[in-house]
Amino acid sequence: AAAAAAAAAATTAVQHVDDLETTKRHVDDLEARLQRLGAAAGMRMQRLEDGIADIRSEAAAASERLEQLATAAASAEVHVQVSARLEQLEIALQSQASRDDDAARRVQDAVAATQQMEAAVAETRAEAEEARQQLLQDVGWQVEAVREELAPVEAQVQQLQ
Repeated sequence: AAAAAAAAAATTAVQHVDDLETTKRHVDDLEARLQRLGAAAGMRMQRLEDGIADIRSEAAAASERLEQLATAAASAEVHVQVSARLEQLEIALQSQASRDDDAARRVQDAVAATQQMEAAVAETRAEAEEARQQLLQDVGWQVEAVREELAPVEAQVQQLQ
């Protein structure tokens, strides 16, 4: 009976050793699997860190590009404002040129009218001079006629004196 109990205990001990070896193999498998998972996680972590670094680099490049676009937009806005001001100045210059043209036409009209008046004054002076000369000539003849009429009276007055 002791031998049967010892054999049963030995069988149980062998079974225990087999279970322990199975458990140890299972633990070794789990450790190997955990190491593989750790290595894979490390590679994934590295890829994630590389991806994050790439994203940060792309974000910095995008930020720089946005600054360039903002500068270009500000420059374009200034260009638009300058263009609008130039258009306003061009319209003002055209308006001023039109007013200047109108003023020049009025001056030319006034010069032409003045020249016409000067011509009319010259013509009137010429006519007045001609009429004066004619009047002087007529008065001269009338004086001569009166002298001729008075000549006999003068002769009588001298004889009477």
